[in-house]
Amino acid sequence: MRKCRTCNTTDRNAICVNCIKTCHAGHDVEFIRHDRFFCDCGAGTLSNQCQLQGEPTQDTDTLYDSAAPMESHTLMLVLKEKLLECRNEIWRLASVELLNRTLN
Repeated sequence: MRKCRTCNTTDRNAICVNCIKTCHAGHDVEFIRHDRFFCDCGAGTLSNQCQLQGEPTQDTDTLYDSAAPMESHTLMLVLKEKLLECRNEIWRLASVELLNRTLN
């Protein structure tokens, strides 16, 4: 996890290695710590626009436009929920497997 002093990021704005190399090349960058985080370079909170983020696209397969991008904290909540669902399913399958082994 890094922050860019040149772009005046705070401790709440983390930037990934790829964005440091591309979007913040030559900037005064500080390593904060190893941690899980969502890169804020393309979130619209910094003065410079992320160079790695592609242009918004339209969904041509349906009648509706592509969904608007979610804010990073909303995306993290959705991902955490999906992760918990996966973990619960793994535990359920492991319990079924253990029960099958016990009965056989």
